[in-house]
Amino acid sequence: MKRLGVSIFLLFGAFLGAQEAPSDAIEMSQEKEFIVNLSNDKKQVIHTLVQKMGKYKTKDAIWHRKSLKKLGRQTRGISGTQFLGYIFEHPNLVRDTKKISKKTFRLFGYDSMWEAFSKGIRKQLAKEAETTLFEDLSAFAKHTGADENTLRHLALDGKWNEFILHLLEKY
Repeated sequence: MKRLGVSIFLLFGAFLGAQEAPSDAIEMSQEKEFIVNLSNDKKQVIHTLVQKMGKYKTKDAIWHRKSLKKLGRQTRGISGTQFLGYIFEHPNLVRDTKKISKKTFRLFGYDSMWEAFSKGIRKQLAKEAETTLFEDLSAFAKHTGADENTLRHLALDGKWNEFILHLLEKY
């Protein structure tokens, strides 16, 4: 529908003798929206995992390690931008993710809870960088409220941990 409106605008402008269409009218037709396209089951898994990891203290995380690992396995195959995009649709999950990023205790053989949590996301982002990440980066940055240029530089350098942490900076 947007394209039709822009096309009619361009035709009408040409009819009235306009030299060229305003650049913002052309940009509107090219703007892409980031859409989280996950099943309700996958959304629930992400929600539960982030919420639990955000609230657990060291002993709780160790006590619940089997259920956390199971939830983590269920997120395999979810793209990094879809995972993060879903989190950024829920401010409470963003806050929990920020809490996870500050937890330094060892978990599941990783140096920190953050490393255990972010490993899969970093791996998926690296995979996406080989395919669609850069095409979708503008819409993703807008969806998360992050600076697109910073994300682009971090992605080009393969600094996936910094990429994720940049998303969390304003929270």
